[in-house]
Amino acid sequence: MTKYVWDETYAVDVDILDQQHKVIFDSFRKIGSAMADESDGGSVPSLLDAFDIYCKVHFFDEERVMETAGFPSLEPHRKQHELFINHLELFKTSHSFAAKRTQDQFAIIAEWFIHHVMTYDREYADFMKR
Repeated sequence: MTKYVWDETYAVDVDILDQQHKVIFDSFRKIGSAMADESDGGSVPSLLDAFDIYCKVHFFDEERVMETAGFPSLEPHRKQHELFINHLELFKTSHSFAAKRTQDQFAIIAEWFIHHVMTYDREYADFMKR
């Protein structure tokens, strides 16, 4: 499993959102480690449930920040959040968490999130700096 480590290139310069992103990165590491540790496979569903809830709260907070700032691309951004949650929920209900293939699929979810931060979140961060 890839080690997901926060660094400042991911920062959007909104403190609450950067702090939440850091928690999400930490969650990627915890979930990935639990999946890789076959003896700890039982904790994966509860970690994923907590992660799912946290992501929903984060996306809600992020959308409020964008809405307050008058970010013009809020709706496409919101659709990306919905897509992520849908993929995460599908992943949670359709896998045996100790399988290598499942770990690879979770890595795809994590990479999607990183790409989202570096593209979609960067758009609103740049907009808010104006």
